[in-house]
Amino acid sequence: MQHRPESLKIMAMREQGGGSTSDISRKESNKTKGSEFAKTLDTRPPVIALHPPSGIRRSKRRPHSQKHQSSVRKNQKTNKPTKRGADFTRLTCSYCGARLESFDEETLSLCCVALCTFLQRVPSLAAPLLQRTLLCTARFIDIPQFPWHESNIFVPGNAKSAAKQLIRIILHQLSGSGIALQLFNLHIQADELYSFWSKIALSLVDFTELNPVAFLQNLLEDIADGWPIKVTRILHNLATYIQFVPTEALSNWAAVVALIDGLYRRMHTQLISEATSNLAAVSNAAQSVQNQLINNQQKQFRSELASSVLIMSRVLRVQGLATIKGAVQAIEAFAKWLVEMLHKCPVELCDLLAVCTACNRGMIRERDKQILTRSVVAELLSALKFKCELAEENYLTIVRMVLQDFGEPLGDDWINTPNSGGENEEVNENQNNRKFSSFSYWKNNSQQQQTDQFNTGAAEAIRPHVPELLEFISDMHVLAKLKKQSASNSDRVGGDLKAGLAEVVALEMSRPSVRDSRTVMRFIPWLYSPPSLAQALPGQFSESVANVRVLAWILLGSLHARGVNGFSSNFQQFQQQQQTNINQNICLPVPIACSSQMADYINFVLAGFADQSKQSVVHMSALFHAFHLCQLWTIYCEQTATSSRSEEMVAKTMQQLLDFWARVTPAILQLLSHSKVLADMVNLHFVNTLQALQQFNSAVLCQLYPMWEPVLTVHHAHVPRKLRLKFESVEAQACFSSEKFKKYFS
Repeated sequence: MQHRPESLKIMAMREQGGGSTSDISRKESNKTKGSEFAKTLDTRPPVIALHPPSGIRRSKRRPHSQKHQSSVRKNQKTNKPTKRGADFTRLTCSYCGARLESFDEETLSLCCVALCTFLQRVPSLAAPLLQRTLLCTARFIDIPQFPWHESNIFVPGNAKSAAKQLIRIILHQLSGSGIALQLFNLHIQADELYSFWSKIALSLVDFTELNPVAFLQNLLEDIADGWPIKVTRILHNLATYIQFVPTEALSNWAAVVALIDGLYRRMHTQLISEATSNLAAVSNAAQSVQNQLINNQQKQFRSELASSVLIMSRVLRVQGLATIKGAVQAIEAFAKWLVEMLHKCPVELCDLLAVCTACNRGMIRERDKQILTRSVVAELLSALKFKCELAEENYLTIVRMVLQDFGEPLGDDWINTPNSGGENEEVNENQNNRKFSSFSYWKNNSQQQQTDQFNTGAAEAIRPHVPELLEFISDMHVLAKLKKQSASNSDRVGGDLKAGLAEVVALEMSRPSVRDSRTVMRFIPWLYSPPSLAQALPGQFSESVANVRVLAWILLGSLHARGVNGFSSNFQQFQQQQQTNINQNICLPVPIACSSQMADYINFVLAGFADQSKQSVVHMSALFHAFHLCQLWTIYCEQTATSSRSEEMVAKTMQQLLDFWARVTPAILQLLSHSKVLADMVNLHFVNTLQALQQFNSAVLCQLYPMWEPVLTVHHAHVPRKLRLKFESVEAQACFSSEKFKKYFS
């Protein structure tokens, strides 16, 4: 029998009501509207199901019997929930009472028409059901039954087309009543978030009265008219919805860009004003309450930052954005807000790369391209001068962004987002948003393709400030200042920050266009004028120690730039890496010809250490820095020779290295003969240097170790056990097996 929609009867039945479908029909036919029939009604909206859920048994006991009440009291005492079945609604035919398990296209379409009519006729009664209506309709559209359901083709009598039309009418009719703000402020489950907003945007694509951009404009206008208490959830939903908004040059984009300008200016003002009030609230609270308030603020800031990056990255990809009036002002407003957020919470590297790359590609003028990048780099430089304080993780994040623009690999953790522990739903759901955004494309590609995807211009922005980076590296007290500022007990952040900045300096000095002696004269001109032992001036020893430290940092940055993930575990592994990356330009900030100047600085420090070591803590560490530079220069020269294609260049490099040690060794011998206490200090640093060279299977170590061992034991009639163990570990290393160097040491 063909059932018409008019013959359908929705019967609300509860488990406690008892009775069958025929009983209810018989009661209705007798028109007894007494208490028995009233018990079967429920004021709550029922869960619509075509048949009762499996596993639920209907109880035949009366719900208010004495036995039932005793069981309820028993469960209340033991804090156990009562075993009751779920409410459901069963759809049956009003003629035969048969259970309805499927509906045709016409029936579903008429259901959409009925909902639409109900909304138009009685909007006040339909308002409480809007959320359920939209979610149910979007869920229905999300499951295609035929191939044409996923297209925008309107098929007469098609239930999917009727459902899309229902969404259009709801949003269009209530657009003047703030439906956009209310809808974006809803909490939507993470598993439905992507499908819901994608179907909302899909339904509005071919709707001229309210296209997806116009709906976005309505939202921003509603926010400007009535500013909400919190915009975290609104930004979270907007970040998902805007991924499906077309970026074609529509007329509504001009108004949207102007509204985004006002949005982030107001958010920036609110962020500054709330910082003062929150600081007062935190200072007056107990320690446990303070930690909870700070954690909640961090989660809120992270969610807003991740959502805003997705929003701005999409807006910056709009076609013809540079021709829209007010686009530059909108980017500047977002840049101010982003800089302020760098002080509040950690920012992900993928977020900075995405939004800065979008700005660099979306604008036309060179000055406009780097608005975001210059703002971020300028804030890093201000933090290095201790004019402001960034979140601890953001120092290294910005440095990694600069290194990426120089061409350095990103590593495996560049897109990993730390888990917030599930305490903040918006933060966790923003991680789900990433897999639907363009980040998934970058993550699935190879490492080289990932690097090529971004073009932030950060290297160009930081280039004029390289002398300031060198000044920061040369300061011995910055690590203590950073530790005090961040209230951290670890030197890791400061050490990694200096290493990253040293790598930036090394890459800038070794650019192919400026790789000559003029680069050294521009950045470190004092290298070509080493101090003289015969005409030493007061304070020159301290200056020389500082210069040795700067040279060590630059070489360390250069060696780190040559490896894929830092230093190789041994020298042969580095050789294999260099063979695979032979076409890449090697980082060579200091020419190998400067080997004699390096030796002169080390000789000056070693010669003055005996007299100057007791004057200050800086002078006491001079011996460590001198041997550290010897170690780094040896590895630097050997790796340069390994990566060279010319046999003549290899021979010249190794000859320079041997000359370097020939000039340094007499100064070490002179220091050993000064006193036994000083000789023990020299032995300790020298053996540590030999062990470091052993880890890289140094060719110079294999050549010169037979000469160095008697020198180190000259003051010991019986070599101490500790020193002997170190010698044995050095002697136990594998022989150097490089065919490239074998003829130079035979």
